[in-house]
Amino acid sequence: MNSQKQKKKNSRLLKSSSYCFACGENNPFGLKLKILGDENGVWTTFKVTQYYEGFKDITHGGIIATILDEMIAWACRKRNLDVLTAELVVGYKKKLAIGETIQATGKVVKEHNRLIIGESLIKDSKGQIIATGYAKMLLV
Repeated sequence: MNSQKQKKKNSRLLKSSSYCFACGENNPFGLKLKILGDENGVWTTFKVTQYYEGFKDITHGGIIATILDEMIAWACRKRNLDVLTAELVVGYKKKLAIGETIQATGKVVKEHNRLIIGESLIKDSKGQIIATGYAKMLLV
């Protein structure tokens, strides 16, 4: 089955939730990411607060991984691809201080049958890379 047929077949199988931890507006504990973009990629900015602390004054690595994963998932959705994360590889480059405002981006780099490959990136306010993400996403 070609990619276009899969896109149509898989359209809207996964419903968005206002309680999504990463982007849900109604989740009182969530990140509430406001993600913008198009079929070429997505982006967001986010100020890390103490609620997401791991070690003192440092953002928990799981929060960083969540943002990276979410950016790739949204990049897929902007292409009308309903996917679940099959594998996520995170490269941590430097610590992310609490109170820092980050910029995150995500894009699809390859579509092959039911496997979608995506990449994401988080930079601090100085433009330094905090972490990178590489994911294999599975069409549902």
